[in-house]
Amino acid sequence: ELTESMKDVKMRQVNNQRTAKKSMKRRKMLQLLVFYLTMVGLYSVWGIMKVSQLKGKFYEHECQKFMIKLPTRKKYMFFNKCRNGEQSCPESWKSRESSLQYTDFNGLYEKMVDTDGNIELYNNRPLYRQISSKGNSDFGLNSPPGIIKYCEQLESWVFSIKGVSKGANANDCSWLVKSPETEVLTLNHVPEGDWQVWTGAIVEGDVDITCVECKDTERADGQTFDVGCNYHGECNSDKTCTCEEGFAG
Repeated sequence: ELTESMKDVKMRQVNNQRTAKKSMKRRKMLQLLVFYLTMVGLYSVWGIMKVSQLKGKFYEHECQKFMIKLPTRKKYMFFNKCRNGEQSCPESWKSRESSLQYTDFNGLYEKMVDTDGNIELYNNRPLYRQISSKGNSDFGLNSPPGIIKYCEQLESWVFSIKGVSKGANANDCSWLVKSPETEVLTLNHVPEGDWQVWTGAIVEGDVDITCVECKDTERADGQTFDVGCNYHGECNSDKTCTCEEGFAG
């Protein structure tokens, strides 16, 4: 038979075990809570980054506008394919006698944006569109603009023209001019040499890629003139230069 003192000891042992179990249960619940909160935080950050990526936010701080000069003395007898029925073309193209001159697509290219102002992406990279194509005499007044985009299948940046192909069925992003293989994310980091040009056969050429945006800085005299404007102009809100008298650019 247990004495009173032994009963007290037994009771304290039972209480201690209960307390220990409750404490262990609380610790496990706290650990689970910390784990779930950490996961929620990580997924929230990932979600924000993913949405920003889909909207092209990461590219807003990169150059938006470029002067592009395609390889010189390179042409493609594309309109012959239109006249011969080898290529499906608008009726107005079938009467064109000239060759497609790639240098006619030189000029300003800028990142394409959607109706909400978000940068349009293709293969997770910006699309660049020729700003004005009305001067492209090859096609007449309704010339399609040049497009520069990243082709994941080729691991290259490519120049293409809507409606113009090489006549092949290959899944090659309809490239007419393409860069060496690269994984760079924006046009300003693309190599300018060793591009391939389609003329009916593949030849090599160079593509000149120049960012034409400026950035405000102050000269020593306190005036806002920018190195991007060669210190002879003021950078506007659209990142173009208003030049001093006697200067242009």
